[in-house]
Amino acid sequence: MWTPGYWGYGQAGYYWVPGVWVNAPYMGALWTPGYWSWGFNRYQFYRGYWGPHIGFYGGVNYGFGYIGYGYQGGYWGGGHFNYNRSVNNIDVNVVHNVYNRSVTGNTNNTRVSFNGGSGGIQARARPAEMAALHEPHAAPMHAQLQNEHAASVDRAQSAAVNHGQPASMALSKPLAADRDVRPMTAPQARSQAAMQQRGAAQARPNFSQPGRPAAAQRNEPSRAMTPRPEARQATPQRAAPRPAVQERQAPQQRPAPRQAAPERQAPRPAAPQRAAPHESPKPAERPR
Repeated sequence: MWTPGYWGYGQAGYYWVPGVWVNAPYMGALWTPGYWSWGFNRYQFYRGYWGPHIGFYGGVNYGFGYIGYGYQGGYWGGGHFNYNRSVNNIDVNVVHNVYNRSVTGNTNNTRVSFNGGSGGIQARARPAEMAALHEPHAAPMHAQLQNEHAASVDRAQSAAVNHGQPASMALSKPLAADRDVRPMTAPQARSQAAMQQRGAAQARPNFSQPGRPAAAQRNEPSRAMTPRPEARQATPQRAAPRPAVQERQAPQQRPAPRQAAPERQAPRPAAPQRAAPHESPKPAERPR
């Protein structure tokens, strides 16, 4: 499953977490990406999660089938995942469980990638997305958290250093799934949803314009680094909230001085490379 990249936040400020292909933790699992949102007078990051349906992810267009709501990059069926070639670059000589269906209905074709607040996407969760949030689901796997940590300590991924052009937009190899991952029980899911509604405090943005998170930049894998999916949509898409365990953030910091950018959006990152899932130097493992 393709998991889009995103901006994380730590003591040194914002850093880009590369997008990456991940082996699904269990059959039927779908990935709802995390997203930034304005609430409780601060910006908050809601972590992504694994579950049977796609939940709310802020209305952000991440690309690769994440058009702002739902997921049109593929579906589970017949014991394997079927890939939509219109939003994924698939080598049909290697992978045969593919189909081609055009994707329409993008609600956010701008570079804005955060929900609410000044200049943010004014999307609200639909009933089906709220239902997905309360379904039993699983937190990000260990390999996904390791990918995030590695980005947080890599200065080349820091927004203060790369100014919106991270050195690595996407990883070239897929991540392995944790063993024996199962969805949460219903009571755990309800508790997790309650935590999300309360919201964990996040540090105020100090990147780009005051009062605006670094997530305002385009959150899509670079066209030069992306291993397998190729977005044929103009903008990236973002996914639903599921901050069962919200990341511990640094103390609130005052926003940095306004940058000289003429627009609200941060610099556009490099574009992703067209690369089939099973071509060298692409992921060594085939999608299921």
